[in-house]
Amino acid sequence: MNKTILAKGIDVSRWQGTIDWNKVKAAGIDFAMIRTGYCGYAGNITQDPQFAANMKGAVTAGIDVGVYLYSYAKTASAAKTAAAELLELIAPYQLTYPVAFDIEDEINVAMGKAENTAICKAFLSTIAGAGYCPILYTSKNFAESSLTMSDLPYDLWLAHVGTDGAALSSTSYAGEYTIWQYSWKGAVNGISSDVDLNHGYKDYPAYIQENGLNGFGRTEEDPATDLPDRADKNAVVEDEAQTYTVVKGDNLTNIAKSFGVPLRCLIQANQTVTRADGSTRKLASPNLIYVGEVLRIPAKP
Repeated sequence: MNKTILAKGIDVSRWQGTIDWNKVKAAGIDFAMIRTGYCGYAGNITQDPQFAANMKGAVTAGIDVGVYLYSYAKTASAAKTAAAELLELIAPYQLTYPVAFDIEDEINVAMGKAENTAICKAFLSTIAGAGYCPILYTSKNFAESSLTMSDLPYDLWLAHVGTDGAALSSTSYAGEYTIWQYSWKGAVNGISSDVDLNHGYKDYPAYIQENGLNGFGRTEEDPATDLPDRADKNAVVEDEAQTYTVVKGDNLTNIAKSFGVPLRCLIQANQTVTRADGSTRKLASPNLIYVGEVLRIPAKP
């Protein structure tokens, strides 16, 4: 299948050690899929010890980033638990590539198609429901023999490499895929070990931003004539302090405009925000607010 390569990428984990991300960028790498860790049988996540350093280094170097989670989940319930924990883990970051579910382990090979498909669907639907861009990662063989791909309407990150992980020049996979991992033996300046190499065939940064995924909201240039009306409907007064519940499409810039308050004042008033479930988190960025969160609206100056 002839496809146009739009971006060159790598995927990394603790096994690549400390990475010089500026050298990686200079080597022509456009995106990196970074391992968050792995989930156990019941879904609980063990974080990759290099996750935070890799995220910071890649973003600082100007490389687009997505994440992946290796799965040992044995049930759909476990996959939902993993997805919920992963959403907490990635909340501080602005991802411009998808959130991947990596299913390929021998425990899943031994399971049936129906079980594996249900596990994938549970994880990916939870990620999508939270407003993130999901993608399934698996090998050509696993996709063909251990999953019902027609029941998984998500993008596919395909793994199909040559003997002993050598690079392939083409894949015989007949289905659709948006990222292809074609080598496990790549050499990239700034990384001292072998690294997986990928071709990207979808403009994920544009797709994600245009669709308001991964925490991206409307930009200041977007029309937002409905926002003041929505603000009126969602705003309440509690003890003389006004609050607002976030709806789909919001970002702090446009909420500030709706209420006629300076953006800096809105940010200062919401160093900590209340989630839909009543828990709280620190506000990392004006682009990282989520549906159902409750913001405090400061008085007009």
